[in-house]
Amino acid sequence: MESEINYQALQFWFAVFNATVTFLIAVYVWLSQRQRATKSDIDDIDDRLIRIEKDVEHAPSRADFDRLSDRVAQIGNSVNGVEGQLAQMNRNLGLIQEHLLNRSN
Repeated sequence: MESEINYQALQFWFAVFNATVTFLIAVYVWLSQRQRATKSDIDDIDDRLIRIEKDVEHAPSRADFDRLSDRVAQIGNSVNGVEGQLAQMNRNLGLIQEHLLNRSN
């Protein structure tokens, strides 16, 4: 039993194996590169984050809102006081008008 090695068939199957492995590696690299962020993507996100951080730095704080709320409450109290004074003035003007009308009779 003498076995002859068919080198042409062996070479063919080695080429098929080599092409298959190369194709699988190419598919793997393509899939992994699709999901990987590029440097420009990271730089864009970094720039956006810096702009957002600057905007947040200038945003009012909780203490600012508390001071604003206190000031609005003070203004509301002042308006209530002015409303009371206007009501008193209206009453006084009504009395003056009534006096003038009764005096002319």
